[in-house]
Amino acid sequence: MLIYQTLLYLPAQLLGPAFQLLAAIAWTHWLSPSEYGVLALIIAAQDLIFYVCLSWWSQYTTRYYAAHQADNTTSRYQSTENGVLACSIVMQMLAALAALAISDAPLSAGLIGATLAFMVTRSLTAHLAERSRASGRIASYTLAQTAGPVIGCLIGFGVIMTGRGSATAVLASFAFAQTLALPLLWRMLDLGTAMRFDRSILSTALRYGTPLLIASVVTWLSVNGLRVVVDWFEGAAAVGLVSVGWSLGQRASSVAAMLVTAAAYPLAVSRAVTHSREAALTQLSQSGALLFGVIAPVAVGALIVNRNAVNLLIGADFRDLTVVIFPIAILSGAIRNFRLHYADQTFLLCERTDAALSVAIMEATLTLPLCILGLLAGGLVGACLGCLVAHAIAAIVTFLFVTRRFSLPVPWGHLIRVAFATAAMAGALLVVPWPANKLGLGLETVAGCLVYAAVIAALYRRDIREMLTVRHAAPASGAAG
Repeated sequence: MLIYQTLLYLPAQLLGPAFQLLAAIAWTHWLSPSEYGVLALIIAAQDLIFYVCLSWWSQYTTRYYAAHQADNTTSRYQSTENGVLACSIVMQMLAALAALAISDAPLSAGLIGATLAFMVTRSLTAHLAERSRASGRIASYTLAQTAGPVIGCLIGFGVIMTGRGSATAVLASFAFAQTLALPLLWRMLDLGTAMRFDRSILSTALRYGTPLLIASVVTWLSVNGLRVVVDWFEGAAAVGLVSVGWSLGQRASSVAAMLVTAAAYPLAVSRAVTHSREAALTQLSQSGALLFGVIAPVAVGALIVNRNAVNLLIGADFRDLTVVIFPIAILSGAIRNFRLHYADQTFLLCERTDAALSVAIMEATLTLPLCILGLLAGGLVGACLGCLVAHAIAAIVTFLFVTRRFSLPVPWGHLIRVAFATAAMAGALLVVPWPANKLGLGLETVAGCLVYAAVIAALYRRDIREMLTVRHAAPASGAAG
């Protein structure tokens, strides 16, 4: 079931992030470091504003919407959700104006309008994606996840190629695409127009979601604190230079993680509702094994192809720093995403959001001081290394805590097999002298995927044989019945 659900979510998990990665690379050729820095800061601000204004409701939705379906209270939920979304729009616009006011970006009417539209529409589509995931609506989830990144990137490419390369043009392109998607999503999810606040639902949502809201804000500091620190000490142009490698590494790890977790967490929640906490944690452990099976080869493969990929794909102004920062970012992202989508989800399943908050505070408390110390000691690269050290310490402490306190199973057998397959892939890639051109990069990437898949298939041959046997036997038994 986990693999089947993962495959259903795969288009949404690949298309949007693929275009975002493509855009992040393309902007290095078309935007100046200062414009790239403004864009990076506004996107980071949008994440923070979403966390503050709407993430608490999204977290409640992913955890409890299945329960509303089970006890036929979705109409009460829906009218409350519409009210929450309406209030959040006002809050987001005020927060966006405040964020622009305190930034050092050169303000214009175009930038202000594009920023407001981008932030509101991106937050709404992000929430509706979570709503779709909670209710198993694959089509609407795919639309919510892909409309902005795919259509927005294509529009942005067209606008920039006409000679209008600016952060304003990019933001307006994304906002336009997201605005087009919202009416369709509203109709597909049948959200209606009813608006009435249910005190019981709001009380539960606030009690469950508020610690996660605070945790999300603190977590934002763990990832985007680097940009804040660099902007404070070095300015927007330095933010643009450091953001390329940092964003690409973090995003690559996040994309790899979401290939699994989009389907995995709802299955664990379903187990908690229909079976028991122990069954949910067992399901989470299986998801963790699959998560490691995706993150590990992506991270190691990216480290191997790093220099060749950066030299071939990244704009000249950003290249020298990106080739050093990207490996640090990919390791940081892999560690954080493995923790976030495996260990941390134990807290959500067990309804211990206070523990999730404590972990987030611990990570941020480590990240900001180490980032500043790294910047003072080693410049922009040192700042990134400080973040990596903080993320690694937080992950180790969290895994030790959840395995001892909540008895989260650790699938050691699967982890060892994945590590072996990843090492085999790395060895195969390192012994071949690949051409330093785009064809060589493509061949190296494909070869790595094939070697990893072949070793995994060999290590799991019994499991694959049993799965195929069951699939073939199921129709026959149904026909016999």
